Amino acid sequence: MEDDLKHRLLDSIEANRLVIFCGAGLSMAAPSNLPSATALAIECAEKYEVRHGPTFSQDVKKDLERLAEYFKIRDALYSTFISGLIPRRRFIRDPNAGHIAAADFLTSGVVECLISTNVDVLIEEAAKKLGEPHYQGDIDGNEASTVRDRKPHLKIHGCLDRDDKNTLWCRSQLKSGPLKTRHQQFKAWLSANLKERDLVFVGFWSDWSYLNDIFQDALGGIDKGLVVIVNPSDEALLESKAPKLWSWSGSANVTRFVVNQSADTFLVELRTAFWKAFIERLHRESLSAYVGLTGRHLAAPPSLPAIVSCEDLYLLHLDACGVPRGEVARQKRPVDSMGVLGAVQIGLLSKGAQLEGNHYLLNGSHIRVVNGQGRLLSAVRKRYQEEPVDFTKADTTICVGAKDDGGVPPDIVRTAANIPTIVRPASSRDWLTEDYAKHLWAGDGDHDVITATG
Repeated sequence: MEDDLKHRLLDSIEANRLVIFCGAGLSMAAPSNLPSATALAIECAEKYEVRHGPTFSQDVKKDLERLAEYFKIRDALYSTFISGLIPRRRFIRDPNAGHIAAADFLTSGVVECLISTNVDVLIEEAAKKLGEPHYQGDIDGNEASTVRDRKPHLKIHGCLDRDDKNTLWCRSQLKSGPLKTRHQQFKAWLSANLKERDLVFVGFWSDWSYLNDIFQDALGGIDKGLVVIVNPSDEALLESKAPKLWSWSGSANVTRFVVNQSADTFLVELRTAFWKAFIERLHRESLSAYVGLTGRHLAAPPSLPAIVSCEDLYLLHLDACGVPRGEVARQKRPVDSMGVLGAVQIGLLSKGAQLEGNHYLLNGSHIRVVNGQGRLLSAVRKRYQEEPVDFTKADTTICVGAKDDGGVPPDIVRTAANIPTIVRPASSRDWLTEDYAKHLWAGDGDHDVITATG
């Protein structure tokens, strides 16, 4: 991703403007490997022809909407096409990195909403993996308007798991029944919620007439907005596929970027850039706390490594929010209560600690810094012990802001023989508050320990 576009997208997120529109291309990347619309149409048509003999022309066999319309005209859309031909097992897949990014953006409030034409539940499964156990997409305007901890996730073609009978496959379904009502609800919702937004289209680029109908009023409210089209196709093909949308996205009141990438690659890059920006911002905003705690002046925080994985940055974000892996953190910006935590991280980096995963490696010791948020140290430790078993534990965990349990049994927090340092811990699993770091920043010798006072 070019720096100019990256900064524009980060600015859009900061201004609460970013909306993502995704389609089938998001689910085609490994390990999901869902078929394209063309491949799905061919599979369904050939399955039907095995039963009944040659039936469809080649152009119908390759056009999912026209194939669905064939069965709709014969009142067999659900009984034959949806129930009998759509290969349900093909939709039971693991979410890919793009689904994880989309779910992360929704649960942490990075985007204002996500609009999807996909009937699969791979974003939902990704959200559950992140720690949102009861996540469901929104299949009508009322659900999209429900106040939740997460942002709205509109599934404008419906959901195979929740209401397969009313999933959308062809235009004529919009003339009556529940889909007509949903279409009207989505149009009203989008008209109210897409104004003054920036749009990113990933894995989708279509000129379905009903989508133009939905967008007509909503997109008209975008003034001086940003439109990013993420698609491996060249511009000529994009224009031929969706001439009306292409024309609108090139109008004077829109700044258009075309990114020739797959949907999952782009979303992972954006997710990586965003959480790296979060940690760097945290350190900048914590610099005054570091100076106040140590009396040492730094012109700027130490730099993070040039390459840090998306997953590691996400885990650093969780630690800053005081949330263990397997739960969801809602903050998309650092807050004042993270200042001392940021100062401790600055201290570790300024002493030469190397970032490994979400740990800091200093003098052979793996140190993790988490936000204790005023809770009892024993309670913080117990909560983090419920992280997935495959999560690598640090030698020492500093719980910034946690309160030491004065009378807590030693085996809950630390052994009586523990020496409260984080460079050479006496045991392999110390849990300490920042108050135990009083020897740090005291000198420059090899035995210094990164510490802060509360």
